[in-house]
Order: sequence, then structure tokens, then C-alpha cells
Amino acid sequence: MEDHAAIRAALRHAGIQLVSVTENIEETASGRLVEGIQALMAEFYSANLAWEIRKGITQKAKMGGWPTKAPIGYLNVREKAAGKEIAKVVLDPERALLLREAFRLYATGEYSLPALQATMHAKGLTSPYARTPGAPVSVSKLAEMLARVFYTGVVQWGGVRYPGQHKALVPQGLFDRVQETIRARDVAGVRQRRHEHYLKGLLHCGECGWRLSLTLAKGTYLYFYCLGQRGTARTGCRQPYILAADAESLVEDLYRRIQLPASWVERLTEELEAEIVERQAEASDRRVVLTKTLARLAEERGKLLAGLLCEGHPARSPEDRAGPDPGGGAGRQDGARGGRGRPGGPARRAAHRDPARRQLPRRVSEGATRRPTTLQRRRAPGRLHQGSEDLPGGVLGGLRASLLTPGFE
Repeated sequence: MEDHAAIRAALRHAGIQLVSVTENIEETASGRLVEGIQALMAEFYSANLAWEIRKGITQKAKMGGWPTKAPIGYLNVREKAAGKEIAKVVLDPERALLLREAFRLYATGEYSLPALQATMHAKGLTSPYARTPGAPVSVSKLAEMLARVFYTGVVQWGGVRYPGQHKALVPQGLFDRVQETIRARDVAGVRQRRHEHYLKGLLHCGECGWRLSLTLAKGTYLYFYCLGQRGTARTGCRQPYILAADAESLVEDLYRRIQLPASWVERLTEELEAEIVERQAEASDRRVVLTKTLARLAEERGKLLAGLLCEGHPARSPEDRAGPDPGGGAGRQDGARGGRGRPGGPARRAAHRDPARRQLPRRVSEGATRRPTTLQRRRAPGRLHQGSEDLPGGVLGGLRASLLTPGFE
């Protein structure tokens, strides 16, 4: 209603009059009343339609369905059930295993998001929604995917989580480890800076609690120092600088004194064994997918080569399409004898079908002198054969000479 009032005020200010041929809209009190009622009805219709759509989407999410475009690793499909089409989300056979591998690699804590993006793109993970085919998944999208509970078989809609009908792509344990890695990186603040060290961003000052940072002294020696000694947030910390090697020794001594409880060792052993079995199963599934992909590519390659060969094959001549000459018996007799007499016999037709054989008579004519074709047609097949032997070198001699010629192809 507010939009309608603003538009009408703008039109009146510009001196424009609204005229309708189907509705009683006039610049009178009754006309403005009718116009206002119609604007209210249109606003109610729009708001009610939006509410019904939101209600339907929310109801589908409560039932475990996914009402929008499927995330990377899944596909939107439609299946018929009881005469109706039902939209479902299924695993993407090309990207599902790669996406699970991305979760596993990031859970190790050895990959940053840019490094994980490059690694997974090298393994074949691409974005199906990118404008450029084969483009990698962006770093921001990869970070969003790693934190998405949808991959554990849960549908989150409107801040509420519901059990999903789709198959889980990532186990809950692996997803929890990924979230712990994300939180640890946020707290630790590990960043790629000028000075690399495996303890960078992980050590804190024992006096003021601020994080220890790295500095390179004289271009050779690495030192840890408290950030509370520099910048605007000074805490008055007086702790001296410490060599990186000394900090490493202190951390090693701390780890030597740490002993895992027996229950932890047993639980970790069970988790590692389960992960090994899961990796073997995934490797087998990945091998099946790659085998099918190779077979499909080989089939497409064969079809492509066959198409190229068909394009290079010459079309049949009208004489071939017409078939053998139905006229005189001599032609039929020549065809019965193997096509040696008439050029229109089976031998001539075979030459038309085979480009290599079709070129041979032309090379032979260059190497040997043949008699006119009209004379050869009038002779009997035996006489023609005998006459060819009288030629200098004969037909075979001319063919042999042309084969020995360097210009023969």
C-alpha cells in the first residue's frame, strides 16, 4: 500500500493522470476509494502468496527434503512415485568422493584453504555452477562447504535442524574434526606471513596471556616475543625475547611429560581402524567411478574417430547407386566372371568403394600405355587379357613400375 501511495503521489506531482478502460478509476472521491480497495487487495494477494510459498518450503524442510539447489556433491533429480514427480537430492557420482576427501584432508590441519583448493582441483574437483567449465571451487565457497551440516545428512532451514532424507556424505566424526580444526585456526590465528614456523600463532605469554609472534634478528636468528610489548595494546609485559630453538625444546619437554590415558588410546585405536576401513571402501568406490569414466571416454573417442573417418570417406557415385547394367548379356556375363571384362562390374564397384583401389588405375595409366576403352569393351574377356600381355611390360609391369616410382603414394 505504501508503494502504491508513493507511485500515485509521484504521478500526480508530474501531472500524469491514470486512466483505466476496465476499472472505475477516476480523480474523484469514489474513484480513489475503489483504487485504494484494489491496491489493498493486490497487496493482500502478494503477501498471502509469499506466505504460502514460505510455508510450503518450511514444510518440505521439516520432512527432510531440500527445497533449493543442491550443494556441490549432490544433484537435484526428479523421480516418479504414485503418478507424481518428487524432487530429491542424490549424491553426485563425480564429486561426492572428492568432496569427502577434501573434508579428510582439511581435518588433518596440514592444509590451508588456498592449499586445499589447489590440491582438490588437481584431483579433479570442479564447480558445477561456475561460468567457466572446469573451474575450481572458490576459496570462500570451500570454506562454506566445510562448515555446512547438510553433508552429514541434516537439513538446516530457518535456524532449525531437521533429519534429512538425503544420504550423508561425511561421517559425523569427520565433520566434528573439521569444525575443531576451523575453530583452532580461528583461535590460533595461524597466517601465512614472512617467517614460517610450526609453532607460529600457537604459543602464548605466561605473564600477560598475549600471543607470541616471530621476528628475524640480523637476518639469521628467529625469536619469539610477546605482542603485549608492542602496538597500542601494551600490557607492560617484561618477558625477554626467546630463541625459536629454545621454545621448540620447551615444547618437546612438555610433550614428553604428557601421557595419554588408556581409554583414550583404545578409543583412538578404534577410530583409526574404522577410518582405515572407510578409506579402503572409498578407494574401491573411487576406482569403480574412474573405471566407468575411462570406459565412457574410450567409447566417445571411438565414436569421434569413426565420425572423422566417415567425413573423410567419399560419397558413392551415381553408377554405384544405380547397380549393375540391366542391359545386354555381355555385361551380366562379365559380372559373373568376376568383373574382369566390363568396367561397370563388381571390380569397378569395389574400386569406387575403396579410395585406395580407385587410385591404382590412374597410377597404372601413368606407368603403362593402355588401349582405348572402347576397343577393350568390344573384345572378349580372354582376348582383352591376351592383349594386355602384348603391351610393353603389361598392366602388371606398369603397376610394378609405378610402385617403384618415388612419387607413388
